[in-house]
Amino acid sequence: MKGAPRVIKTDEEWKKELALDQFQVLRQKGTERAFTGTYWNCKDKGMYRCAACGNELFSSDAKYDSGTGWPSFCEPVSDSHVETEPDDSLNTRRTEVHCSSCGGHLGHVFEDGPKPTGKRYCINSASLKLDQDVPLKPDVRLFELVETESLGDERPEGSSELLESETRSRRPERPEGTQFRGIKNPAIQGGDLTGFALIEIIMVVAFIAVAIFGGFYFNASRTGNQQTVFEQGLDVKKQAKDIKEQVEMRNAEQERLMETVLRSGAEKANLIRVFTPQAGAKIESPLLVQGEARGYWFFEASFPVRLFDGNVKEISVAVAQADGEWMTEEFVPFRATLQFAPPETKEGTLVLERDNPSGLPEHADAFRIPVLF
Repeated sequence: MKGAPRVIKTDEEWKKELALDQFQVLRQKGTERAFTGTYWNCKDKGMYRCAACGNELFSSDAKYDSGTGWPSFCEPVSDSHVETEPDDSLNTRRTEVHCSSCGGHLGHVFEDGPKPTGKRYCINSASLKLDQDVPLKPDVRLFELVETESLGDERPEGSSELLESETRSRRPERPEGTQFRGIKNPAIQGGDLTGFALIEIIMVVAFIAVAIFGGFYFNASRTGNQQTVFEQGLDVKKQAKDIKEQVEMRNAEQERLMETVLRSGAEKANLIRVFTPQAGAKIESPLLVQGEARGYWFFEASFPVRLFDGNVKEISVAVAQADGEWMTEEFVPFRATLQFAPPETKEGTLVLERDNPSGLPEHADAFRIPVLF
């Protein structure tokens, strides 16, 4: 297929012809927010053209769901209809894709797409216009294979296997999930949550002994009133019992908390993993947060990290930055540093939020880690 003719216009001319979002993307190399574009989830058939000049770019047959929130294609309608160039913005090397006719910015291409091309053309909806009046060219070879299968025993030998191979080669491959590795805290992994309780119980017993015998000696020697001493002893026993019950309740609450953490970690393990800090760790300022998350947890290579005290008061917020190419479905390393003043509470929560520029609740998500100050 021959390349489209060149279209050259000034920015002022483009401003008159394009909508604001189209001009920002096509002429100023902007990026629309994920899950907000017109075509990110579009299943309609047709030809995707350049919204500026009408150049044919991508067929709907090459479109697939990458889970990133942007229209994704495994190949253009023709290599001569798109052009690429290096893009070093955002402190990372990417490959920009633009229209070969008018030079309009379309998006970027990555090497993590489905077979057989292995490409993922991540394109802004604002740069596209779907033309549903263009008849798509059928795959003659695949059509012939389907037709021969209807002939029963008369079909050519091996045609069924070839059809299956063709169909399988067109199916996008999704990355395999990974299992949750668990929290790397020996005390938590071993289920040893009673150590502190045992120490507290021993202290309570010692307190009871000192209170009873010390109180008995002091009061008996001073007043000789045995009844008063006995009543005080009963009162101390009651206080000790109350303390023991509080300790048991706190331990039960800790166990429920850890069950929640483990369950939450298992559910989010295929989305985000935090290496530091570990759940239940004692933290101080500055706090370094490190881990890895799927590319779609980021937007523009970042996502927010918030720190709350025990009263759910936000005491610090920072931005986690991707350490590498983030426009992918694979895990991407990240890090963030939080500065904060010591709060009044001893416990808190670290929250790593999935960046959700769309503002839609169905795209909101977060990973929470209990911490100690």
